[in-house]
Amino acid sequence: MDYWDAVRGKWPEDCAPLLGRDAPARDRLVIKRRWNPLPRRQTGMAITGMPGTGKSFLHQALRRRLEGDDPITPRESPNYEKDRFVTATDQGKRHIELVVVPGQKFSDPAERTRERYFANGRAPTGVVHVVSWGFSKIWDENTQDVVRGISGPLDPADPRAMPQLPEVVEQARAFTFQRELDDLATTCTWLRGAWDASTGPLWLIIALTMPDLLLSRLVDGAAARRADEATFAAVAAHYLPAAHPAHDSGFAAEVRALVNYAGENRFGTRIALMPVISYRLPFTFRGVSLPPLGGDDLRARLMSRFSNRIGVYGDGG
Repeated sequence: MDYWDAVRGKWPEDCAPLLGRDAPARDRLVIKRRWNPLPRRQTGMAITGMPGTGKSFLHQALRRRLEGDDPITPRESPNYEKDRFVTATDQGKRHIELVVVPGQKFSDPAERTRERYFANGRAPTGVVHVVSWGFSKIWDENTQDVVRGISGPLDPADPRAMPQLPEVVEQARAFTFQRELDDLATTCTWLRGAWDASTGPLWLIIALTMPDLLLSRLVDGAAARRADEATFAAVAAHYLPAAHPAHDSGFAAEVRALVNYAGENRFGTRIALMPVISYRLPFTFRGVSLPPLGGDDLRARLMSRFSNRIGVYGDGG
């Protein structure tokens, strides 16, 4: 039996808003910002991912939706971020403590985060691992120079390639995909060590940020739809394990190994790949700018689905 079939089966529905296939509807909010005096036990949640994927923006977007904070501003992540909120589902209420893990895994702030939340008997119950399909922000100009010097563009035959984009963008994406895999391997090492000392249910969401950048810019509507469907099928094939391990991408193989190590029974059905738009800013690299294509309605619908899934998974559903 293919455990991952049910996980892959959620993706078409979760990315339906990007393809214009779902009917607009108001989702019931299951995350609340204020503490409740009679919650169920507290659970831990970690937002992980390589630098530039939008972890801090995702955290801010959750807070903004719940609190009405000031508009999100683009900046490099702070050294340490944590938060608390309450989920409210049909099963009751639960405190969640959230930590954003620094993308620079070998920095002093990251090591302090590891010791505080991934060691000494402490472990997150849930993980939101943020990916970007190669569109992570490269903040450092020296690193941008390195990318231009050593990274070739993705091969047009690569399912991840977007040959319609400028070559310099494809160079940045090729570099980012490799760093994304390296970061996941380090994150999985942290999680295996932490989960060794824990028991009970776990959950995992792979959050695809900036998914509207993947949408086709073709004028012909039918052709654009076919292109978008092919792109999002490639996304699932890259980030989620296949029916047979031999067909896994490097990223998917790491995900499979992590879940196998912890035990599929601890996750149950609480694994998903979900698109989410935290903010609407262009992707920029070396003078090239790609504007976002998703409007505020799309952003709100994806964020609502995403935050509600956190609530349901955090409650054990």
